[in-house]
Amino acid sequence: SFNPPGEYTVTLELFDGVETLTASVNINVQAEIAKTLYITNALDQRLYKKMLYSGAIAPEEELPIGVGLHPLSVSVFQDRLIISVAGDNIRFSPTDTPPDGQIFTTNLQGGNRYTITSPSLLEQTYIDDPFVSTVDENGFVYWLDRFQGVRRIHYSEVNGQYPTPYVWAVAAEMAELLGVSSTYGWTDGTVRIVNNEIGYSKHGTGQGLYRFTLLGAFIGKIDNLYPLKIRTFEVDTQNQKIYFAVNNASGGYNPGLYVSEIDGSNIQLIDELANFSMQGGESERTYVTSIVVDSEGGYIYYPFRHQDDVNTSGEIIGDGSLSGVKRYKMDGSEEPGFFITGMIPYGIGIDHVKR
Repeated sequence: SFNPPGEYTVTLELFDGVETLTASVNINVQAEIAKTLYITNALDQRLYKKMLYSGAIAPEEELPIGVGLHPLSVSVFQDRLIISVAGDNIRFSPTDTPPDGQIFTTNLQGGNRYTITSPSLLEQTYIDDPFVSTVDENGFVYWLDRFQGVRRIHYSEVNGQYPTPYVWAVAAEMAELLGVSSTYGWTDGTVRIVNNEIGYSKHGTGQGLYRFTLLGAFIGKIDNLYPLKIRTFEVDTQNQKIYFAVNNASGGYNPGLYVSEIDGSNIQLIDELANFSMQGGESERTYVTSIVVDSEGGYIYYPFRHQDDVNTSGEIIGDGSLSGVKRYKMDGSEEPGFFITGMIPYGIGIDHVKR
């Protein structure tokens, strides 16, 4: 066997009792085909990839992509990467602060980059900057800003007009549906496309995990998770589980990473995420912004930023040695542990196509 992949010389020696005969050939050893994990790194504001081989541990490979300080999501659609960048003003700021975020795409090697859309094209404010995003099977990008709701655009747009929110766009209507006095300013968590529906969570000033049609019609809330402030979530449709991060004590649960059944029942703590950076205030805590589920490989992956690497103001104060990407064995047979260290990741993503 050969590890790592690369050029090798293979030599056969034969001794016939009188003399030794040799023959050599140069071979090119290919790696196994594998899924790819993509990791943003706030230390150098670059994007890295790591092949998820079943055997050898591959090194991280830097891609020629500058992603800024706060790239909260990385998605893969066919042969493209779609990255949403929240910009520098991830904390509440003066209302007239200009936007500096964008959603852009490159090919899988980091080339052919173009901006899909940006709030700066309409001279909007930092509140409109794109935070967490996702892509559906048809190439539509869905994303959230600070609290205004879900927007959508096709990934093929180049400098496309920044759309207005169309899910949760009228806070008064949602308040009436949920039986509360107001949902205005409920801080956005994560948006995901699950079984041809929009899943949408709220945290900070809000709470809960909700279901909408792709056209934006309200389907309902997940009752068992309604009291919780859910910063991010990911659904494992193969095993009918929801993995989610609670970033403020709520509903009887402390901050941490959890798993539940698909209906929100049987909530179990996976990782209390001790010493995770509490960047931002209680109503805007950045916390875990991505969870990658690899059901076939049997792991989930999630970014971990230590409080000694990123302070509450979001400033990089460490060298990343305490931060990285953690992973958890989905059958519970292993304790959560680091898969990568030496990076300060925000958004991470996975290419499920084996390449």
